[in-house]
Amino acid sequence: MTEAREKALKSRKFREWHPTRYFATSAYPSAGRKPDERDSLLATERHYTPKELAKVWGLAPDTIREIFESEPGVLVIGTNGTRTKRRYRTFRIPESVAVRVHQKLSANA
Repeated sequence: MTEAREKALKSRKFREWHPTRYFATSAYPSAGRKPDERDSLLATERHYTPKELAKVWGLAPDTIREIFESEPGVLVIGTNGTRTKRRYRTFRIPESVAVRVHQKLSANA
């Protein structure tokens, strides 16, 4: 992740990115609690594909996938694959998660 963070901090687009609207960072579901009205915000907010966010942030889609792979709130749909079949995964990144990660990566700059 540190390599991906370094790539992000070198990108002018990443450093200057501002989301179209701000969502509370607590809007993503956390483990161990029942769904509530905050979870419905996730369903209705803008979701980015890795390719879209890569273009906006000036990074490669693979770098975006690496950054968001284990982030809470990111939708990852697909199969893990086997020894003989490659895995197929589709990422959808809610804007509130993108804002949270952007702040986290920019904080130590």
